[in-house]
Amino acid sequence: MNLLSSQGLVLVPDFLSKPEEDIIISNIPPTKTMKGSSRNSIRRYGSNIPYKNQMISDTIPEYLDSVSLKIVSNGFLTDRPNSISINEYLPGNSIPPHIDSIESGPLITIISLMSDAMMVLAFQEKSHTILVPARSLLQLKDEIRYKWTHSILPVRDKRYSIVFRNG
Repeated sequence: MNLLSSQGLVLVPDFLSKPEEDIIISNIPPTKTMKGSSRNSIRRYGSNIPYKNQMISDTIPEYLDSVSLKIVSNGFLTDRPNSISINEYLPGNSIPPHIDSIESGPLITIISLMSDAMMVLAFQEKSHTILVPARSLLQLKDEIRYKWTHSILPVRDKRYSIVFRNG
């Protein structure tokens, strides 16, 4: 893990408490179950950069703003994010290898909820699989952010990831 940390990966287990997680989950609106192997649904709030015409609202809900404030007050971000996405994964869902768009800003911050996930980080011939525990904070910056792809292997249980960006 030291190699990945030196290249821009930050993982903070138990960033949120179970009661904090429960409050967030209780505020996420229900969705229809979609067929397929990729994420079940995506909800986007705030700035539409780089996700033109994919926004639910240009206003970030209060329950997500409070998480943003906790991230800032703990020194993981200097400013509140202007874009937040909620990704819902049902058992068996995954996300293929990708690098978030340049317009998403220099730092991607992810809060994992409800269940653990296995993330694969890959660059050229190198590949690392890491456990992303429920209630953890994960940041991708520097080389990890711009050069390494990241993907989520099929999840065993329902999971949400909340992605904070300043694009």
